[in-house]
Amino acid sequence: MNLPGHQIAVVAATAKSARRLAGALTLLLLCQGLSAPAQPAAPPTLWYIPPSNLKAPKGYIRDADFPQLFAEPVTWPDALRRVGVFGMPSSYITKAADEDLRRAFAFLNAHHIALAVEWPVVDGTVNGRGEGVEGVIHHPHFSQKIAQRLKLLNAHLDYLETDEPLCFGHYFKQGRSVVPGGPERIGCQYAIDDVAVQAAGAIREVRAVYPGLKVVETEPVCGVGSPAEFSQWLAALKKNLGDIPLAGVDLDVQWERAWQAPSVALVDAIRQSGLSYGLIVDGGPHDATDRSWVEHAQHNLDEWNRLIPVPPGRLRFQSWHERPSHVLPETSPETMLSLINAWAAAHPEPAPPASVSNHLGEKLPSPP
Repeated sequence: MNLPGHQIAVVAATAKSARRLAGALTLLLLCQGLSAPAQPAAPPTLWYIPPSNLKAPKGYIRDADFPQLFAEPVTWPDALRRVGVFGMPSSYITKAADEDLRRAFAFLNAHHIALAVEWPVVDGTVNGRGEGVEGVIHHPHFSQKIAQRLKLLNAHLDYLETDEPLCFGHYFKQGRSVVPGGPERIGCQYAIDDVAVQAAGAIREVRAVYPGLKVVETEPVCGVGSPAEFSQWLAALKKNLGDIPLAGVDLDVQWERAWQAPSVALVDAIRQSGLSYGLIVDGGPHDATDRSWVEHAQHNLDEWNRLIPVPPGRLRFQSWHERPSHVLPETSPETMLSLINAWAAAHPEPAPPASVSNHLGEKLPSPP
């Protein structure tokens, strides 16, 4: 059937509107499966994971002032009061000087801040693939050696964050090198159960050194297939971890893509598995200035809270991007610490319970 041009335009616009409506209805139905908790949720634990001052794979250096975070007197007193966990990538543990690491760990220990390390747990030696792929290791007993180095430098390791093993160990096929001029990256593409076996093995090497270690799984929202496969992965991982508890799953959102529907589905799958979820709060790779990155990150967090009725148990303030380019001062609207302080200002800590007196007027201890 031949239609005049203006009628074709109307039909096309109507079809586009119908697709948008269908998408909105699908998202609405998914959100109906998530309901806010009956009781007010406990405030999330705030994680701070800034890029270090080491050279990034693409050659630029961010956060030259990173060592100042561990200076005395404290250079970020307001955020320090609210941050519960400080995170580092395992690459920083392998490359930083001993004295820099000792200083950082001494600072965290003195201020009672838990340490988390982002850890690759996929074994690329099994099929010889995965060179240059995030989260894949090619050195025998890598995890054991890094854990022993941490112990030697007096680190109190509290959390191991997996580096997206389902995505990079199972789904990732191939891609350009993150290093300019480097070879193309070829994914391992292991079976889901095999990735779970490898991840559990690496985690056990670390837990042999740190028996009280807690594990947080991390995956990208738009890189892990269907919710059913994600549930299969969580079941396989918990099975292979055995007596090692999985503390939760944190979501790395690809904000520039259609993240809404998969996010709702994955949060539901995580909760159905009996786990808490966390959210990585970040801007985008194309933010032109530090301030625009911080504003973008705040916008993303606001959008998440508007859509997802179930609050996260962890908020991970983190960046893999070129921005922000410095960590201090915390009062600057161009730093990630200002983002943490803005969140803290909007969510003040509850006041401690008032003391209670008995009939003699003697003060009794506050309830636990």
